[in-house]
Amino acid sequence: MVSFVAATNLLAANCGYSERIEFKNGLLSIDKPQMTSIWRNQQQHHFDYLVPASIDKEPTELDLPHAYILAVAMRMSHFLRDFKNEEREAPQMPPLQLVLQFSDIAGKRHHMVYEIDFHWYMATPYAFEAELIPTRLS
Repeated sequence: MVSFVAATNLLAANCGYSERIEFKNGLLSIDKPQMTSIWRNQQQHHFDYLVPASIDKEPTELDLPHAYILAVAMRMSHFLRDFKNEEREAPQMPPLQLVLQFSDIAGKRHHMVYEIDFHWYMATPYAFEAELIPTRLS
């Protein structure tokens, strides 16, 4: 998050944009509109129990960290403002990492790691469409 925020601010400064994003002590803040998101509190989530998809047909929803959404939105906003400048390189978004740790009904511990990559595939000067693609690492 630290390097992503620094790169976003560098882009803003180079393009003459006044909006800034700040990451300090686990807090992500933007100045226009004034908004703060507590990244350090969004890095862990606990579920009391989960049942296999073969038993429970309703998926368990995972929320994207608000701070990640805010940081990506700011970066894409800067990029889309100067959308007609074809020389600019498409922004690279940092992947999210999802680590799942759980015990099954027999008490056996499991550990899985996923990397979730941001891929944008359509953009106009006013909007973009993207998807998050998970890849299992272990």
